Amino acid sequence: MSESRVDAFVTRHFQWPGVLSLQRAAFGWDLLRSPCNVVLAVPAFFALLACFVLAKVGAVATSKRLLKIRWGFVTDQERAVSERLCVELLGRPRGGSTWQDLLQAQPFSDAPADSFAPLSSALASGALQRELDALVRSYAATRRAAADLTTAIALGASGLIAFGSFTPGAMSAGRAMASDLSHRLAIEGFALGPTLGRWYYAVVPNDVPVWIVVSSIVTLSTVVSLAATFAGLVADPLQSRLGIHQRRLRRWLVIYGQRLSAAARKDFKPWDPYVARFLDLVDVVKFLGPG
Repeated sequence: MSESRVDAFVTRHFQWPGVLSLQRAAFGWDLLRSPCNVVLAVPAFFALLACFVLAKVGAVATSKRLLKIRWGFVTDQERAVSERLCVELLGRPRGGSTWQDLLQAQPFSDAPADSFAPLSSALASGALQRELDALVRSYAATRRAAADLTTAIALGASGLIAFGSFTPGAMSAGRAMASDLSHRLAIEGFALGPTLGRWYYAVVPNDVPVWIVVSSIVTLSTVVSLAATFAGLVADPLQSRLGIHQRRLRRWLVIYGQRLSAAARKDFKPWDPYVARFLDLVDVVKFLGPG
């Protein structure tokens, strides 16, 4: 696969105006799937952490089974990315090719024929087909994680400006917003007037009603989920400009080729999902921590 073909793919789908065609897929059920994915991101992080611990203590089989659990829903945007990867970079319609077609996939058609022989039975049984499909989905899921990361950074920066605290998620930002709103309402409702109320509550902390905290978190969760759904409009062109998409796609294609040729079986493990989930953990810790 030439570098120019990867560059052309990135330009066509991850830069303006091509990125708009991917975002159009978000209108529909994705508007419901995305909020669910935002909520499930935290348990997904703890599941990933549990997998790491289990593997370290020797429970590898349990770790692998837990790792196979998918937290969240596949979005139409992810399906659109997977379809484009299959058709334009791998030279095959998704789910519409036999194992012989896979061996002759356009990006790897110049590889020695005998290098694919050990995989014939796996491909014929569908085992490798499922593995390759999972690899395709993993790139699309990575793009979603990058959008989540972009949203978390933007929300954290907004919290730093508005409340003087880094708030990378709806929980910590909702708590900060509720505290600020409750403080303002307490000042305005002070019996001796807002001026004395400002002095009073500068010394005496006011209690934040639970309903304000809950409503703030729900409101921000809705906003954050919608922002994450369309964050690709910013995240994709930015990653393209920095060359992240290009480098990631080339590494992904190398791994795909290795899976076909029975070479060293490296895993596709970009850093975006781990950083995004770490920020989810920071969000939970800041929400549960002292105010």
